[in-house]
Amino acid sequence: VSSAPSERLRAIEGNISQQEHLRSVESTILNKLEQTLRLVSKGESQFQKAMQLLKQAQEKNQGARVINNVEVCCEYTGEEDQESFEENEQNLKRAEVQLQGERDRLVNSAQVPANEAYVSITNAWSHFPEEARSRYPVMASEIGRVPLARLQSASATETFLCDAMGTFGEAFNNNMMDQKIQENMQVVSQSLQIVATQKNLLQTLKTAIRNNLLMMNSQLTTLKQQLEEEKVVIFEGLHNRYLQ
Repeated sequence: VSSAPSERLRAIEGNISQQEHLRSVESTILNKLEQTLRLVSKGESQFQKAMQLLKQAQEKNQGARVINNVEVCCEYTGEEDQESFEENEQNLKRAEVQLQGERDRLVNSAQVPANEAYVSITNAWSHFPEEARSRYPVMASEIGRVPLARLQSASATETFLCDAMGTFGEAFNNNMMDQKIQENMQVVSQSLQIVATQKNLLQTLKTAIRNNLLMMNSQLTTLKQQLEEEKVVIFEGLHNRYLQ
């Protein structure tokens, strides 16, 4: 057999080995990236849960404000039947206090999924493949932000002290909590925006890696075909020499 086919055979085998190694590295990057994406999606769901709880708290607070307005109107208009007036006032107050309690619990409950989201996303970046930063430096440069949603809490003691001041104190507490809830919702909303951007970046990188893997598989198929063709050439050369 002449040396040329053998050299070509060795070159093809070397290229196949190199491509298989690169494909293995790329597949590992993709697997780690998918794990990162799952954790980021988990964090996103947890932030969404926090937002859901805050919206429920906002609804409870709005109900408390409506009742407080009714209480104020009753105080100004009064009723001829003092006993009926006092009973109605007590019922309204109980309803408002109940809504305020539910509101405060929801506000504080929202902190749990918000904190869990921070942990999930921090954990996600610990799984992000560092190889991706060297192989895809531009695309990976913006990946890795962790939104920290520091939410304000509700104080049952504060609510109780405000309620002790009568309808004015209750109104003050409701207005204060309305602002606090809105600020918390804004923090969570900003966190969700950051997470959505990070997910889009991860999805874009994932698509690029998948496309690269498809190209590698295609190149490997071509190289293996060339390898088989070269083996045929070598075999025919040996066969012809044997016949001579």
